[in-house]
Amino acid sequence: MALLGPMLALRHMRPRLLARLAASAPAFSTTSGTLRKKVMFPGALDSEYTHSLRFVSSTESIPTYQVMDTDGRVLDTANEPQVTKEEALTIYRNMLTLNAMDQVLYEAQRQGRISFYMTSFGEEALIGSAAALEATDMVFGQYREAGVLLQRGFTLPQFMNQCYSNEKDLGKGRQMPIHYGSKAHHFQTISSPLAT
Repeated sequence: MALLGPMLALRHMRPRLLARLAASAPAFSTTSGTLRKKVMFPGALDSEYTHSLRFVSSTESIPTYQVMDTDGRVLDTANEPQVTKEEALTIYRNMLTLNAMDQVLYEAQRQGRISFYMTSFGEEALIGSAAALEATDMVFGQYREAGVLLQRGFTLPQFMNQCYSNEKDLGKGRQMPIHYGSKAHHFQTISSPLAT
């Protein structure tokens, strides 16, 4: 999940929320303890690291926002996330749970037990972004954001009920599998088409 665009767009976020969201940004920074000036990953040609968020109006290379170096050191103490050990463990546990759930349901789909499934493999860290939101913030998720619901307390049986479209499915079987939605969790029903 590329965080620069969403973080720039969410300029009205509470400072605590912004700091927690920034904490989940990718880190690709140091070599022998010195800060690299250029980003070294595909798709970021000529991008330089920055520690400040700002609106970008030029069409030249956009700076890459960075909170921590590859050794886990926060580069600007103003961005130090205020996360307790319990919160960090919950986020990590949910990342592992999402990965395990994806494996089970992906295999179930391949065996023909459910009609459709999309995994969140590689996007588990979005749970850190979800943790930065307030529980009452409305989420309009896409099809690889089941982790947001997991972080908000959506249970494994609720995921299964929806994927199997059984009588306990909150959507009453009217949606394709993985098109989760929950009024109680302030999560609008997922839509598959991109850019909706």
